[in-house]
Amino acid sequence: MAYSNGSKGGCPPFDLVLMFKILLIQTLTNLSDERTE
Repeated sequence: MAYSNGSKGGCPPFDLVLMFKILLIQTLTNLSDERTE
């Protein structure tokens, strides 16, 4: 997974473990991306 260059601006990258946990919870509870936010 590519990380953004902080000197060019933009959002910092998400933590990979956090992204995995969110994906797992979405799958187990059958939530869409919009409902997860």
